Amino acid sequence: MAKNYGLVVAAGQGHRFNGLKQFALVKGHPLIIYSLTAFEKCPEVNGIVVVTNRSKLKYLEALTKRARFGKLIVIVAGGQYRSDSVKHGLDFLPEEGVVAVHDGVRPMVTPEMIARGFRLCRRTGPATYGIPITDTIKRVSGRKITETVNRDRLFAIQTPQFFPIRLLRQAYDTALAKGIRATDDCTIVELLGVKSHIVVGSPRNIKVTTREDLEIVKGLL
Repeated sequence: MAKNYGLVVAAGQGHRFNGLKQFALVKGHPLIIYSLTAFEKCPEVNGIVVVTNRSKLKYLEALTKRARFGKLIVIVAGGQYRSDSVKHGLDFLPEEGVVAVHDGVRPMVTPEMIARGFRLCRRTGPATYGIPITDTIKRVSGRKITETVNRDRLFAIQTPQFFPIRLLRQAYDTALAKGIRATDDCTIVELLGVKSHIVVGSPRNIKVTTREDLEIVKGLL
């Protein structure tokens, strides 16, 4: 049977954070270690590929060795954009299987969430975590509200996102050949006309973007 893999993307430059947030210390551990630990502890995961900053390769290799991550396949350098990093990580996975692509700065992911996503992907195809929008959403131009957006069908999309490896690789080949990049992987497979299923996630699965987000994560942990 084809296996399940985690692809953890942690190669961002952290411009809004003013630093490499994936390596910010939380309770004595770099943020990325929490995401990797969840994949390591998930019984459904057979292997993990990590994409990170070229300047941090040796540092992360030392961290994962110290943590004894037995499922780690390789740590590789990312590209200028997230899409480039994901594509590079895919190059180290086999032709067949299912991959969960996860942002390394979402440290509250759990082994249970990862396992559930893999099971759904195998039953129904591509799947992603997301939470319904509860705030009122406005469209704004020039600091003035121009429209109130109906939120009934709106979700804030999270990671992990789950795909057959062959499908995601084909989608990225198509996208990058056209010079198309995206901030998530569901957008990439949509180029092939493939729709992803939503798994209702948790507000706790926060993505660290700012220093304030980091403080929230510290509280949650």
